[in-house]
Amino acid sequence: MEKTSYSYEEVKKISDFLLSKTAHRPKVGIVCGSGLGGLVDGLEQQELFPYENIPRFPSFVEPYDKKLIAQIQASAKELDIGSIMKSGTYVMQSGPCYETPAEIRFLHAVGGDAIGMSTVPEVVVAVHAGVKVAGISLITNKAIHDYDDHPEPNHKEVVEVGKQRSADIIRLLRSVVLKL
Repeated sequence: MEKTSYSYEEVKKISDFLLSKTAHRPKVGIVCGSGLGGLVDGLEQQELFPYENIPRFPSFVEPYDKKLIAQIQASAKELDIGSIMKSGTYVMQSGPCYETPAEIRFLHAVGGDAIGMSTVPEVVVAVHAGVKVAGISLITNKAIHDYDDHPEPNHKEVVEVGKQRSADIIRLLRSVVLKL
């Protein structure tokens, strides 16, 4: 199984390895994803480091810790907020705008249950660092599946729902953390 997290010492070792392979001390680095290696063709003084020579990306087959999720679900039940908790597939959109009805219909068709502009980047970093992760996202507005649906989502609605549910989220997180 591929290693999914690296300690500070291991990351320092990787950094030292890369610095030992070049005299350059660049102010800008470009990490090209799959198929984008051609972006560097026009650069002068380029240094290339094949991925196979440095650690890869963490596995995301199971990014969330099952025991931690079970603890969250048990705490929610104890606090009598289990009925508002839902499990599903969270899809991240970069924002900073609400999704169009076409995007919502597509993401639902491919298995998305909830859409948001956060959580996923934080999970990627945490999993890469070897941190046990469970995701709790407060869903603050309804998805608009049709252009004729009203009202449209707005930031005021998001803030209001956040205020209404923040006490429940705080109680839940306090309960879970105290049991760790």
